[in-house]
Amino acid sequence: MATPTTLRGNLDRVQRTRAPSHHWIRRANLVLAIAWAAMIPVSIVTGWIYSIAFIAAASIYANFISHLAAWRADVPNSRP
Repeated sequence: MATPTTLRGNLDRVQRTRAPSHHWIRRANLVLAIAWAAMIPVSIVTGWIYSIAFIAAASIYANFISHLAAWRADVPNSRP
């Protein structure tokens, strides 16, 4: 069993570490949004918008983005 001083030292070390940067999720969301916005005119011109595959891709995209948004909302706001 750990001694109280060891536990206190571990707690101090955890509190001193910086929170990880979450800028990558913003970039990923921006890239995905731009790619999706570019995909809509292409799919209209090619006629892919009327296919079931397009609806499936839209559903998968919406599911993925909602998971990213939920994960981002769960991350506490911390300013170093």
